[in-house]
Amino acid sequence: MYPHRNLTFVIMLTKADTVDSRWKSDNYAPLIERGMEVFNQMVSLCKQNPTWEGGIVPVSAVGEGNVTRIVTPTGDIIHPFKSEDKIVGFPAPLNAEHVLFYCLGQTLKQMRGEAHKSIKQREKELAEVLKKAGLVNKIWSLITRKPDAESIARAILEEKNKDYEVLSQFEPHIEPLLAKALERVRRIA
Repeated sequence: MYPHRNLTFVIMLTKADTVDSRWKSDNYAPLIERGMEVFNQMVSLCKQNPTWEGGIVPVSAVGEGNVTRIVTPTGDIIHPFKSEDKIVGFPAPLNAEHVLFYCLGQTLKQMRGEAHKSIKQREKELAEVLKKAGLVNKIWSLITRKPDAESIARAILEEKNKDYEVLSQFEPHIEPLLAKALERVRRIA
């Protein structure tokens, strides 16, 4: 359990283009359900850790209908089957981009949340410093020719706000990116 450590992951069910058609129905729902069973330990861990974001998605590098598989029994107990895959069409990856969209969207979403927390914390710290930065502090800073506590606190807050401004450029794109990813990636928790 790492309840305060963010983690984003995607379980990729690879070679989804070569599975039997019964696994492909309803946008691969049976395959995803089986994947959830197989990776139950990871699914369970994700549900226990509120800062974890997990997904599961069938993927293929070659794409639907672009590969044929011939499976032949060998009679060997250790290796009972021999599988031969052959690319028969131009590769058109299946769901590969959705893995990236999901991870990027979730990471940016987590960063946005952390940035909002950080700004609130900095504002709280600034308020505390400003309470303590009274007339004596201002006079002392004039005598020593050093910045007073208020100036230092405001400079720190401005620096942190610049970091947030960079992230805020991405904010309008986070939800659309996640929405696109969730067309194919199923959330685990």
